[in-house]
Amino acid sequence: RSLRMYEQSWEPGKTDALLPILRSNDVVSSQPSTYYLEDGTYFRLKNVQLSYSFPTKTIKNLGLGSLRVYLQGQNLLTLTKYEGLDPEVNLRGYSAGNDRQLGVDEGVYPAFRSFNFGLNVSF
Repeated sequence: RSLRMYEQSWEPGKTDALLPILRSNDVVSSQPSTYYLEDGTYFRLKNVQLSYSFPTKTIKNLGLGSLRVYLQGQNLLTLTKYEGLDPEVNLRGYSAGNDRQLGVDEGVYPAFRSFNFGLNVSF
């Protein structure tokens, strides 16, 4: 559940609540409803790799056939107005006739950002 749901949900004495009651055993708010729909569009820079191959003339003096260095980054940037952790929501348990959870954000961990450095050498 989002911070917005926590802060703006109804509770006794709260007259300015914008959202329904927030309770884990509330059977009404746990049912699928268009009330909870949110725009999930996003732009993600998912995989970028920059590499440099050294000129053959330069590396022959080192006794190498080829030399390439690279830097790779994954999930570097995500642009979205989506309030959940990750706009790529989990599709667990999806099968024919079982689409009630399709596109439901269950708060799974977002895609992690990673950086890799590599060196390709041939002799």
